[in-house]
Amino acid sequence: MLHLSVEDVDSWHQHIVKLPDDFSAFENDLPRLIGPPKDEPPPYDARVCYLVDPAGVLIHIAQFNT
Repeated sequence: MLHLSVEDVDSWHQHIVKLPDDFSAFENDLPRLIGPPKDEPPPYDARVCYLVDPAGVLIHIAQFNT
């Protein structure tokens, strides 16, 4: 698993959604989203998005509420 802390998880989600348009020749080698961004309640208290890269690594993208 790889964890990334970002300022705007929704922007990252939109970027990932657009990847197939930019790299259509690599359709089988693109990350796969696991649902839309969602809010995790306290104590985690973050907006999160999950995807799996082509090698099968879970990528956890989080925007922590401050």
